[in-house]
Amino acid sequence: MGNIRLTHVTNASNIPSILKEGLDPKYATMRRAAVWTVLASQTQWSLFHCLSKKRNKGLSSADMVEIIISVPRSWVKKHGSQTAARGIKQFWIDRVVPANRIKSITPL
Repeated sequence: MGNIRLTHVTNASNIPSILKEGLDPKYATMRRAAVWTVLASQTQWSLFHCLSKKRNKGLSSADMVEIIISVPRSWVKKHGSQTAARGIKQFWIDRVVPANRIKSITPL
């Protein structure tokens, strides 16, 4: 099936542990323990979505990073929700995404 490139937005302070352990669903703060991702074209939506969460109160876009990953399509599940109706395609991964799957990390 091949790989798919997706974007994950997170606080820059998480980078040391992500580079050591990978993107681990056990650190998810949502009900579903998963690594949440979007298409690269939807990074801005993801950024504002993350900044709107209470846990990120006081943070700005300068505190966040975009992580591009490349993972097998078989790892990825599409999230069908209200965001899909607005054209936002969210995906989730329920396993650790190893650090070697990270293609780039870019400050936002």
